[in-house]
Amino acid sequence: MYKRVPDRKFRKEVIVFEDKKTKRVMETFDSRSIVPYNPYLLLKYGSHINVEYCSSVEAVRYIHKYIFKGSEYCFVGLKSGRQVAMNLPDGIEVHYDEGEEVDLFRTLSAHEDYLRIMAVQITDTSHFVDFLPVHMKENRFVTFREHACDEGIAEQTLKPSKLDAFFDFWKENSKLPNKEQREEQMTYAEFVERYRFNLEKRKWQKRKLARPIIARVQAVPLHKEELFALRALLMVVKAPKSFEHLKDGHETYSARA
Repeated sequence: MYKRVPDRKFRKEVIVFEDKKTKRVMETFDSRSIVPYNPYLLLKYGSHINVEYCSSVEAVRYIHKYIFKGSEYCFVGLKSGRQVAMNLPDGIEVHYDEGEEVDLFRTLSAHEDYLRIMAVQITDTSHFVDFLPVHMKENRFVTFREHACDEGIAEQTLKPSKLDAFFDFWKENSKLPNKEQREEQMTYAEFVERYRFNLEKRKWQKRKLARPIIARVQAVPLHKEELFALRALLMVVKAPKSFEHLKDGHETYSARA
């Protein structure tokens, strides 16, 4: 019988099925026994379709594995002598190659075979996702190679991030003498729909091609109060010119938010 872990909106209403003759309780059901479903898709297509919200990047691997998974199988490795996996002598390592496992043991189910033979499109991407970082002033992530010199690392720290360039854009836009030349004010998430970030020039440029785009603003945990408040302000404040502009005279972002 299906039963999931109760969530925050757990409904305590209980449906009891009794035997008509003996009046003995046969089964007891509550909202945990209801398989998740989407009412709109259920009525439109006449079949059970569930929609799951995947907000983590780690969910991408799970989604593709779930859609294209085949039959169950076991990965077995043979070792010479009396070597046991649970009690190996010192110095002996067991190397597990996940890529090789997928390449050697991947199986296709009957329905996926049919789709591929008939050249039916299995996956599709509707929107381009543009990642937008969130960081405090002069406190952002910098990536560099393992053996990079100090000068190269220092150069990376001086390059403006997407957020820094976002502030710079609205600074320059506010200086235009003609109001008609100024761009319509937008928030951080709305900005990517009309502009793209040039990695070489480290500036935002107007998009030439119209394509569906969704902004994914970097998630911030609640225990980082100031950074969380900064992210909240970026989602609602239009055309901010600097980190200080977001505070609007307040000492902290939390006070402004």
